[in-house]
Amino acid sequence: MPAWSQAYVGGSVGKSDHNQNRGDWNGGAGFTSSYDNSDTAYKLFGGYKFNPNFAVEGGYTDLGDYSARITGGGDVGNAKIKTDSLNLFAVGILPMDQFSLFAKAGISRNKSKMDFTSTGVAFTQ
Repeated sequence: MPAWSQAYVGGSVGKSDHNQNRGDWNGGAGFTSSYDNSDTAYKLFGGYKFNPNFAVEGGYTDLGDYSARITGGGDVGNAKIKTDSLNLFAVGILPMDQFSLFAKAGISRNKSKMDFTSTGVAFTQ
């Protein structure tokens, strides 16, 4: 069997929701805020099965982009948030008659980045 036949790739796509306390975006009296807190998330992964019981797998997950807008007194503040993840796993596999059981253990680097622009609105955390 050729070595490439032990490699595999996959992916998934779905809806993601960003749940943050909306009070964090309250600009105070006279200010209004709006949110875009859902997006499409996707995951891409690939692996290599070294033998029937062990594989190594890595992947990237994009959990979506979100935004908040604060307006008041002629000022506008815009926040854009992006969240993603990189991971690497060792996969233990237990073949059965019609299917296999598997378990993963590994590491993940998760990152959320926020960019905030303002024409005068102050943001404090």
